[in-house]
Amino acid sequence: MPKPTISICIPAYKRTRFLTRLLESIEMQTYKDFEVVITDDSNDEQVADLCKIYANKFPLRYQKNPVQLGAAANWNRCMQLGEGTWLKIMHDDDWFATKDALSMFAAAAKKNIQFIWCNYFIKNDSTQKVREKKKPESTIKRNIQNPFLLFGENIIGPPSCVMVHRSVPVKYDVNMTWLVDVDYYINVLLHEKNGYYISSPIVYFSHNEVQLTNLHFNNKATEIKESLILWEKYGVSMMQGILNYDTWWRMIRNLNIRSAQEFDQYTAGLRAPGFIYDIISFQRKIPFKTLQNPIVSKLSMAFCYRFIYLKNQ
Repeated sequence: MPKPTISICIPAYKRTRFLTRLLESIEMQTYKDFEVVITDDSNDEQVADLCKIYANKFPLRYQKNPVQLGAAANWNRCMQLGEGTWLKIMHDDDWFATKDALSMFAAAAKKNIQFIWCNYFIKNDSTQKVREKKKPESTIKRNIQNPFLLFGENIIGPPSCVMVHRSVPVKYDVNMTWLVDVDYYINVLLHEKNGYYISSPIVYFSHNEVQLTNLHFNNKATEIKESLILWEKYGVSMMQGILNYDTWWRMIRNLNIRSAQEFDQYTAGLRAPGFIYDIISFQRKIPFKTLQNPIVSKLSMAFCYRFIYLKNQ
């Protein structure tokens, strides 16, 4: 049998209420040259039972992981099993916003590009509120040219917004949770040097109480450790100008790190670049409440960059 053009890769874990919504959105797609691959990291049969219902509605391959892999490893396993020319990961709590969503991804795949992502809606599953997460084209172009800016703001979005050509030699880092998608995008863009953005919001991203990212938001141990994993991987290439410096400045400010000793508690033995301690020392001279003022923070950051960071290079 011929291979499908798109593999929709769903790394699943228990949440059949959400997974049902995703599978229903797949069933309604007008584009049909796809397969669905589900790798199940659950310790029960809920996902398996649900897959039996949908197996007659579209091509679906189900695999139960014999050993629980964890989030990122399950993502990688699912994409590894995809047989399509393109791999379209979908997290089990996200879903397609329109019946033409997959058609739009397929059309973008003809543009001689290896990395595609789309605009998306964020839906709060508790309040039912929906908002669009759109970014200016100028911001997108700037981040493609300097992908390390994604460390400061992930303008691409969750993995469910992304589709990659199967030839892209990048995997999700199993040692990361908070920055796992950012690291993946940086790595892809360093390989591919380009990408295509679908400006229409054609995916829903679910904001819910069991979401992995919610468990690590503003968690000092996670954010500091994973930022240093990024630094170990990419080093000084992450510092391409003041905007990159600002991402580190904002991390220290937002986590309210006020001393080198406090920062060192969370490094997990990873080496931190010296400029981080300069930032901590400088920010400590400014009352935290004052530092939260955007104008004060920007001016202070620019001064620190110009007269401390650059002088030490």
